[in-house]
Amino acid sequence: MKFSQLQVGQRFRLNGLIYSKSGPLQAIPEGSGNHKMIMRSAAVELLEAEGAASKATKTATLDPVALRQAIDRYHQQCLVIVESTEPPLSDEVKARLTSAYQELTAQLS
Repeated sequence: MKFSQLQVGQRFRLNGLIYSKSGPLQAIPEGSGNHKMIMRSAAVELLEAEGAASKATKTATLDPVALRQAIDRYHQQCLVIVESTEPPLSDEVKARLTSAYQELTAQLS
């Protein structure tokens, strides 16, 4: 398999080292935080072919109540940040934030 055929996040082996693809031409060696350039045509060995399927299943079974609670907490944190901003943000900005939150939660209902 060619490096260019991998999806971002997939793990692969190249020259005896294990990497995780982090971008179109970059990967991170396992145990390192440094990005390394990889040629698009590099022949790599895909690891965890079933890992992608299990991620899709996990996403598909997301608990809607937990998601709603997480969005509510996020929105409350945003409001706290907005209220503490110096200089204060306008009421229009606050209204736009609240409107976006309401639109998102309406789509989840």
